[in-house]
Amino acid sequence: MTSREKMFKKTDPTILNALIENSPMAIIMLDMSGKVIEWNPAAEHIFGWAKKEIMGKPNPIVPEDKQDEYLSLRGQVEEDKPYSGKNLLRKRKDGTLIYINMSSALLYDKKGSKIGLVGIAEDITESIKSNENRRIFTELIDTSPASITVHDFEGNFLYANQKTFDLHGFTKEEFLSKNLHEIDAPASKELIAQRMKELREKGEASFEVAHYRKDGTKFPLRVSAKTGLWNDREVIMSIASDMTERKKADEALRESWNFLETIIETAPT
Repeated sequence: MTSREKMFKKTDPTILNALIENSPMAIIMLDMSGKVIEWNPAAEHIFGWAKKEIMGKPNPIVPEDKQDEYLSLRGQVEEDKPYSGKNLLRKRKDGTLIYINMSSALLYDKKGSKIGLVGIAEDITESIKSNENRRIFTELIDTSPASITVHDFEGNFLYANQKTFDLHGFTKEEFLSKNLHEIDAPASKELIAQRMKELREKGEASFEVAHYRKDGTKFPLRVSAKTGLWNDREVIMSIASDMTERKKADEALRESWNFLETIIETAPT
């Protein structure tokens, strides 16, 4: 018998009942045949069934396509192999599906005989949805054709998307260990303080910069930047596009005009 089991055996039943009734987490107890013998107020709130309508009946929270999973976990606990912190898909009385974080273990009587199982569950549906939304958002940003970065006012990078790594030739770890001053070419570096001052005053700015790639070559970027908060930290969020091809086109156009002007100037009259 574990020290925890000994502690509960010595605990006043009134105290245990108060803990169960006032727990913010659902507490469900089943007998060894799988019938409900305890269903606290939090279980009523999370799953929708009232205690009086569920006592003595099979556990109702398992969706049809999760029955095999449920029986497997129940069998594991019945073999005295408790589990904790499992994220499971379960259902409410109205049929809606929710995610719960569940822990379960065996119940024993005073003689040490198995009398049932106890499960403690927390509704984590909103957290799961939030994480999924964040994953989708991250994937969308990573597939963006523009470089997207977040850095603080000291130039320390907090986030960058895949396009940023591709443009600069760095791995994610390499780039995020850099400071803005390290990748800005000298002419751009001299303007960092001025641009950050403008961003603090106006909240947004657009400008052109030149950055170094990992191999030491330079390339031009057109940047649109705004200030914001990142985990309560004041930051600069930037979207930048590679201007290399446009610069080449502009240069070719200038060279063509220069050539044309030279021909005109030297042409016989």
